[in-house]
Amino acid sequence: MKRGFLYYRNIGLAIFSLVFGSYFLIAPLINPLNGLPKKDELVEVEGKVDWIQGHRYGVKFKLLDEEITLNYPSKANAHGKVERALLTADDDLVNVLIKLNDFNESLVTGEKNTDVYQVYVGDNLIRSYEEVSAAWAGDNKVGLFLGPFMIFAAFYIYRKAKKGEYGSSHIYD
Repeated sequence: MKRGFLYYRNIGLAIFSLVFGSYFLIAPLINPLNGLPKKDELVEVEGKVDWIQGHRYGVKFKLLDEEITLNYPSKANAHGKVERALLTADDDLVNVLIKLNDFNESLVTGEKNTDVYQVYVGDNLIRSYEEVSAAWAGDNKVGLFLGPFMIFAAFYIYRKAKKGEYGSSHIYD
């Protein structure tokens, strides 16, 4: 049997699934807070709210006299609570923890923002670093389910490729 493009595509897909499935399975076990900076790496930024924009993946806002657009990510949970607190802040000072010079840049608009890891409005703690940390670790646990699925898929695809079964493009001798 001649091995063509579909065979090598499936072998490549199996290898890809095995590698990334292993990563997704092992990464949350080694470091459940992957992607979350340590609290001592963060700095406080304080000011009054200039504007707020809720979006699907969190809340973007800007403080007066600050050039940085801030983003409270949905991965940190309770972004609705944070948005409501910012909307009702009026003249209260907002205090947030951010990592300086750590920007997320939109590939479409080129807009830069930085993530927020703790939010105070006035004297009220809205989301603590510890709450954000717990939510972050919980979100990273999705890899514990995704990893085994991808590893199983890798072996399934490999077995099908070795048998010469390519789905709707089955090749007959």
